Amino acid sequence: MLALGALSGALFAFGGTAAQAQNEFPGPAAFSGYSNGSNVHVDAINAGTTGPRVADVETTFSGSAANSGGLKEVPNEMGVDVVPAPGTKSPSVDPAGKQAYGKGSAVEAGLGNNIPVSDTNQIPLPTPAEAAAAPATRSDGGKVTNSSVTGLIDNPLVTVPADPVAFVKAASTQAAAAYNPKTCPIGQPLSYGRSHTATAQLLDAGTGNSDGSMGGPVVSAQSSAFGDNRSENDSRSFTYLVSNGDGTYGVASETHQTFAPISLLGVDPTAPPPVVIEVLGEWVFRAVATGKPGGASVSYNVIGPSADPDPVVVRIWLGATKFTDLPAIEIKRSQLFTDTGINVPAAPLLDLTIGEKARALQPGVTVPKQASAAPALQAADGTKAAGAADVVRLAALDAGGGVSLAGLRVGHSEASVSVPSGGIKCTFPVSKVADKDPVGAGDNFTWTISIPSDSHALDGLACDIVSMSAVDKTSLVSGNPSFTLTSADNGGVISGSAPNYTITFPSLGSYKNGDPPKVVHVNGHIANSTAAGQILDKVDVTATLGNCNGGGVLTGDALATFLGAAKLVGTGGSVSGSNVASILGTGTLTGPTVNGGVLGVKLPATGGPTTELGIFALVAMGLGYTAYRITRKAAPAKSEQ
Repeated sequence: MLALGALSGALFAFGGTAAQAQNEFPGPAAFSGYSNGSNVHVDAINAGTTGPRVADVETTFSGSAANSGGLKEVPNEMGVDVVPAPGTKSPSVDPAGKQAYGKGSAVEAGLGNNIPVSDTNQIPLPTPAEAAAAPATRSDGGKVTNSSVTGLIDNPLVTVPADPVAFVKAASTQAAAAYNPKTCPIGQPLSYGRSHTATAQLLDAGTGNSDGSMGGPVVSAQSSAFGDNRSENDSRSFTYLVSNGDGTYGVASETHQTFAPISLLGVDPTAPPPVVIEVLGEWVFRAVATGKPGGASVSYNVIGPSADPDPVVVRIWLGATKFTDLPAIEIKRSQLFTDTGINVPAAPLLDLTIGEKARALQPGVTVPKQASAAPALQAADGTKAAGAADVVRLAALDAGGGVSLAGLRVGHSEASVSVPSGGIKCTFPVSKVADKDPVGAGDNFTWTISIPSDSHALDGLACDIVSMSAVDKTSLVSGNPSFTLTSADNGGVISGSAPNYTITFPSLGSYKNGDPPKVVHVNGHIANSTAAGQILDKVDVTATLGNCNGGGVLTGDALATFLGAAKLVGTGGSVSGSNVASILGTGTLTGPTVNGGVLGVKLPATGGPTTELGIFALVAMGLGYTAYRITRKAAPAKSEQ
């Protein structure tokens, strides 16, 4: 099972208000991550690395980002915004002041844009699915799950006619975001974006049809390239926390893509397209940073498409009329991910790369060269990982310096993550109150501990707490007050002696997120004669997770894959291993004091066991009593007459 965290709280005896965490999640140790997928990207005529770009089109576009320090604009390698600039008016969801953002878009298209291409200068198209948190905001105006969680936005199938730039049919988009500044959203993505299309046509060289489709699309990605139904286009990106197994967490961000057959230069509606590319299987690009030495990685692989240990994953037909024709090129999985990919260079007229391995991000480079690219970033200390890859990349004319004509990318993926050294320490809010403030000699008192602090403290946690235990310890801040702990409920066992008591709660049961907090009490008594001072009470609670469910964002095989990658593995989302999250969320009260004194005779509260006034009072009382005895003893006896 996975122990979510040791939940810590401290209380100076004896305050009447709840202790507060010193740092909200994740405190000063900021983290960030994003991933992006684009099934097909076309840019026609780039005049330079900063533009202008005559046409820019992306289809089946997904984006996911999280930044604990607040979202910032994130352009992808082609200069198209994954996260729009905060404060811009065009996005349906403004990321300003938020920490998580997800987006699914059927088409991103612009004309005459400078780079980066933001939402503000795109061609108006149907609103994509966008989600951001916290507070939770949805592009569809629907009801959020709570202030930290948007819930899944699921836009229905639509047709997007935007001839001559784009035509998309049977497009659906999804997005979700979850972020809680008090604790870790574990068991579901921090952010999620997905786009699915059956048909995507780009750049019409012919005359548009009455249904809005193109008469002569330069690029077409559709399941029926030769009239046969094949796969459809899908892109999913999500960013999430992954257990390090030692009580800390890293960040992972990844993109999954599948593809419909892609036809090029099918400008004659009466003839089959001269070039058809079929990309098979599910392509997965993932970046992970744990904050531990050796814990940064960028992985890129193909799942499927069959049980064959070395299946064909890319086919290219030239001048074919049906899928049963012999492909001109067949590429197996074992041929992929080489240092240079499969290159067909004929610069400057043609540059074709197929199946490159993950490489460094190259922003501003219109047609990245695998041969000249640095390796994907995998920091030795485990704090950073970043990279990008294209399944197929083609430039018809590459003049260098960002000047190119008709750049095409199929299956573009990129991701970047960053975490603090040592990983992320997840907080778990615990509230503590005392019934009296201050207390004096002979008083009884009660500490009340609420786990978690309130029913919404764990919003975003998409797992159950299947067991909890707690250890409560006392010590002194100042002075030397005398006290005794007399009892504890919920099976609490008291050991030790003043001032260093330990109260162990070995089994506090389970907890389902959203339920009322689990409440425990510790009772004590101030001695009838006590010095002044302050008592410190600190409780550490350990919670074990199970039944992680994806938050309704991921289901089925996608959920199982996610739980495995996040190290939340096991049947039904239960967790194996002994993964203990960090001891954070310590809350304190800076008082009050224990008033020193004797029951019925209060001494001033000064923080010490005695005072000059107290000594004077005791001495005066003693001298007075002695003088009284001496006086009685010295009195002459009466004589009898």
